[in-house]
Amino acid sequence: MGSTAFVPARVPGLCGGSARAASGCRRRVVRMAAPGLPETLMAANPAALQGLADFMNGFNLPEPVVNYGHPAMMGFMIAGMGLPGIAFGWLGRLNSDKKKGVEQKSQHAKIMTVFTGLAVLGASGGTLATAMGGYDIFTSDHFKTALLVLGMLIANGAFALSGFGSDPKSKISGRTAHAYIGAATVLVVAAHVATGVALVLS
Repeated sequence: MGSTAFVPARVPGLCGGSARAASGCRRRVVRMAAPGLPETLMAANPAALQGLADFMNGFNLPEPVVNYGHPAMMGFMIAGMGLPGIAFGWLGRLNSDKKKGVEQKSQHAKIMTVFTGLAVLGASGGTLATAMGGYDIFTSDHFKTALLVLGMLIANGAFALSGFGSDPKSKISGRTAHAYIGAATVLVVAAHVATGVALVLS
């Protein structure tokens, strides 16, 4: 294993505090003590985040809420908003009825704007839950893919708000780029979900 420094969040009796806080501490210690295991549970989170995580752990929230609250919310968002938003965008793009296509694009824009805002809130909750579980967010592939997803959503949304250019040719090429950036974002979301499932099962 690497030589990354480890400072347990709680030292007395090795790990103290609430049951869940102690559990998170022990998981970090085990990860560092057992040779060959991934270095995913290092106590290297920002002080403010770890302090908030320890504070929330003090409430002894039910394990299902902490472990599955974020996945449940994001699953609902993806199925209930993300997929319909994508569908409206492509239907509007491909619709031969221009009037109906404009309406579908408008629905796409509204849904994806709300989806992006909720994704930011969901990512905040997911980051907190990750820290509460004793994981270092900076070594978490789930956290890294979340940042990438948010960056792509915000950048592509800002691109759409710009109007895709000032002349018809620019608008056509801009809308094409927007559509394919959106498709690439879907692939990153799939990778994000996969890393999340792996995290829950770990």
